[in-house]
Amino acid sequence: MTTTTPATIAKLVELPLGQVGLNYVRSSLESETSFCREMLPFVMKRGTVFAVIPEGTSASRAMQFDTGGLVRTRFTDRWLVERMLSACRAHPEGVLVFDQPWGRRKRDRVVTAQKAPEFFHDDFVYHFVEAKDADEARIDTAMSSIGGFLFVAAFSLYPFVASKLPADLTVQDDQAIRNIVAQTQEVYISAYDHESYVVWRK
Repeated sequence: MTTTTPATIAKLVELPLGQVGLNYVRSSLESETSFCREMLPFVMKRGTVFAVIPEGTSASRAMQFDTGGLVRTRFTDRWLVERMLSACRAHPEGVLVFDQPWGRRKRDRVVTAQKAPEFFHDDFVYHFVEAKDADEARIDTAMSSIGGFLFVAAFSLYPFVASKLPADLTVQDDQAIRNIVAQTQEVYISAYDHESYVVWRK
C-alpha cells in the first residue's frame, strides 16, 4: 500500500522489516503496563511488521529506528489517522486502544484533565475510541493524550464499549485486557524519534 500525503509531494510507503522489525516491536512492548505485558507474547507468535517511511528510503536507513530526520510528523500522523479510520470503518464493532507506556497513572491529576475517553487497569491509563464512533477528531484527541516518548496503540475486533464500564472507569477483570489483545489486528508504535511508525499486522 502506498499513501500520498495531501500537503507537498511526499509519498509514504510500507517497507517490510522482517525479524529486525519484530525485534523493535518486542523492545517497545517491554513495558510494565498490563496491556504491553499481554501484547508482547501475542505479537511474537504471529504477524508481520512494516515501517511507514518516505519512498526511496534505503533499507539500512529504515532500520535506524531511534534516529530522526526522516519525515515530517504531520505526514505520518495523517497516515496513521487514515489507517485507523479505515480499520474502524471495516470493523465498526472494534476498538482503538491507546496505551500510556511511560509516566501517567490513574492517580495522577493530569489524567483527570484528559478529554479522551479512558479506562484504567492495574493503575495504568488507557484511552480508547469505539470504532463505530471513530472520526478524525476523536482519534486526534486520543493520540494527543498519550504522554511520554513512546507511542503504542492497537486496533482490536473486541467489542469494548464505554457504556459497560463501571462508574470509576476501572476494569478489574484481567480477562478484558486479554480479550482485547487476543483480537488485535494491528499495533502502531512510534519510531524514528517519533517522526513515524512501525506497524505490526496480524
